[in-house]
Amino acid sequence: MPEKAVYSPVHPAVHSSNHYRRRVSYENDNLGGNYCDHRGYTRCGHSPREREDHTAFERMKSLVGTWQGKDGEGKPVTISYKIVSAGTTLMETLDMAENKEAMITMYHPNGDKVMMTHYCSMGNQPRMRATGVSKDGQKISFKLIDVTNLADKKENYMHGLTFTFKDADHFSQEWTMLMEGKTEHPSVFEFERAK
Repeated sequence: MPEKAVYSPVHPAVHSSNHYRRRVSYENDNLGGNYCDHRGYTRCGHSPREREDHTAFERMKSLVGTWQGKDGEGKPVTISYKIVSAGTTLMETLDMAENKEAMITMYHPNGDKVMMTHYCSMGNQPRMRATGVSKDGQKISFKLIDVTNLADKKENYMHGLTFTFKDADHFSQEWTMLMEGKTEHPSVFEFERAK
């Protein structure tokens, strides 16, 4: 069914006639597929940006499922991925030994880039942006933008992450932590898809 535009003007006493209020419509039976275009109109269907091929994000979405692995010290860990927020976000949950949901990381597109927020067990939240996918499509690296809830610049926090996709059932994460504001400490996690 072709896309239909829905226009819902705001009363001129409240806003100028050039502004429009977003209104949900399911005229094309595409639940949750509405978006607001550049003129402020609510339209049914998927936005042009949603239809773009976010190569890095699509690669990340291939991780959906549960994985078993080991951390940098050889201790067992479990990591799982699921799509949330109507397909717009990838949620990563890391279980470490008896510490369930030790850390959560959320990945989502931002324009033609992929952003992530890491809710770390150290109590801070680094935000990073993917610098792109390697030419062979096997690596995605994230670089730090900023960190929230950091009381002191010398506190430890994660400031880099690289995914390496080895095959459909194996991948690794290399996290880099900044210690005392100056020393980089890498830690590699190896994962295998749970059968």
